[in-house]
Amino acid sequence: MRRCISMVVIAMAIGVSTPALSQSFDYSFSADTLGGLNGTQSGSFSVFYDVGTATYSLTAINYSIGSTVFDLGNTGSNKSGNYFIFGGSETGSGGVASSTDDFFLQTLTGPQIGDLVAVAFAFSTSGSQAFGLAGPGWGSHITAGSTVTITNLTSAVPESATWAMMLLGFGAVGCAMRRSKKKQAVLQLA
Repeated sequence: MRRCISMVVIAMAIGVSTPALSQSFDYSFSADTLGGLNGTQSGSFSVFYDVGTATYSLTAINYSIGSTVFDLGNTGSNKSGNYFIFGGSETGSGGVASSTDDFFLQTLTGPQIGDLVAVAFAFSTSGSQAFGLAGPGWGSHITAGSTVTITNLTSAVPESATWAMMLLGFGAVGCAMRRSKKKQAVLQLA
């Protein structure tokens, strides 16, 4: 019984004392702009969430428009309230310049670390003068059927508190099984 109590105390101490760690997340995105008239735009990006500052930062981008390949050198990002926005350097991250290869993607941060929900996507090209908008953030400015989605490609990693609770549960089940075996043996002798 004392072992069970000491296991509970140790597991609770581990769970309470260990904070959540900062983490990197990988995502893919897809935008079907103007009801598919401009084709599907797709790419991927990575962000780092810093627990200390509670902010996201862009760590990688894989997206291109025409001959323009976007990377960290020509893509900016910012956080405004619950929104994490990133885009090409033509107008910064929050708008696109027409007649240039440019884009931006606006996301809403969810209640859990790593939850990003696509709100708006816009792009323009220099070659064909194409312009596309997608997502609920544009309201009545988008064509019916325009969508933007983000998929989290990172598998979840349990926090230390989760591991501690799981070990605590296994320990409690083990103690209960051990006690029931002793009681059963005593009953058989009688």
